[in-house]
Amino acid sequence: MTAQRYAKNAKIQMVHQMMSQKLCQKLMSEPFRFEDRDRSSGRRSHSGSHRGLSRVPPG
Repeated sequence: MTAQRYAKNAKIQMVHQMMSQKLCQKLMSEPFRFEDRDRSSGRRSHSGSHRGLSRVPPG
């Protein structure tokens, strides 16, 4: 049972890693769009986007 649980945790971690990598690729492929949005909507949205990014684990 513990081995099964470990395998499940490993699978979840792998999925999270794939999701974070896709997110990074998306951010890298269209950085200008995010910059334009921050510049146009001002300072408040910029701090909000930073708060959203801090939730994503590094890597």
